Amino acid sequence: MHQLNYILPPLLGWLIGYVTNSLAVKMLFHPYKSIRIGTFRIPFTPGMIPKRQDELSVAMGRMIQNHLLTSESIQKQLLSPEVKSALMAEISAGFFAAIREKTIGEAVAGISGVAEGRRLKEHLAGWTVERILVELQQIDLRNMLAREAGSFLEKNLGGFAALFISGKTVSALTDAVADRILHILASDGKRILRPYAEAGIEDILSQPLDDTLIQNGLSQDHFLLILSRLYDRIVQQDLQKAIAALDVAAIVENKVAAMDVRELEQLITSIMKRELRGIINLGGLIGAVLGALSLLL
Repeated sequence: MHQLNYILPPLLGWLIGYVTNSLAVKMLFHPYKSIRIGTFRIPFTPGMIPKRQDELSVAMGRMIQNHLLTSESIQKQLLSPEVKSALMAEISAGFFAAIREKTIGEAVAGISGVAEGRRLKEHLAGWTVERILVELQQIDLRNMLAREAGSFLEKNLGGFAALFISGKTVSALTDAVADRILHILASDGKRILRPYAEAGIEDILSQPLDDTLIQNGLSQDHFLLILSRLYDRIVQQDLQKAIAALDVAAIVENKVAAMDVRELEQLITSIMKRELRGIINLGGLIGAVLGALSLLL
């Protein structure tokens, strides 16, 4: 009985401290809703977290945006050699795998869809014809034909050309031909040139895309270099704008505010399980120490 007098105070102190802190942790979440007796609301109902869920959601949103998912921390992580090299290799390999054994036309159709690809091809053919007609209008067709005709006659007839055909005759003939050509182009040029433009575009679109890119200097190594520079520019210059537009704080706030209290409890306890258990155990330890100290008084 004498020994029990020394054991009982620390044991009771531990039990009281443990139960008190355990109850306090439990009351952070429970009860989920307020309990009323008539119009009187029982104090400490609902629990602290359910009662202040809206305020908690705002605080969590601001904390994550201002201290965890900052543009600086994300930028640093994205520009780290490990992340950057892994992303570049993945994108480059995926790009060249996607275009392998595909024609330019198939790649365009795959990106924009068959209907849109057809519309783009028709638009490109029309634009090409328009550009050809504009360029032809800039050419001095009369002088060009006169020069070419004179060169042809000189090359094939030599000095005899001047005996049979005068310069005025050549000029009159070439002027007439030039006027006829210009008239045809102005009145019916689009219809005449369009089949040739469409055939040329179709020929280009039927070329293998990967071979075309490599022939024009875009090897996989060169593509990686271009992609790396573009990636650096986007991360360094545009990331902050993208994060600001994304508004991480608002996303987190809305998500937490809309969560069921039970889900919120599971989320918090899964993150702080060891800390909450430590608080409960600390209550028992302090209770035991106070119980032991009471023996000295």
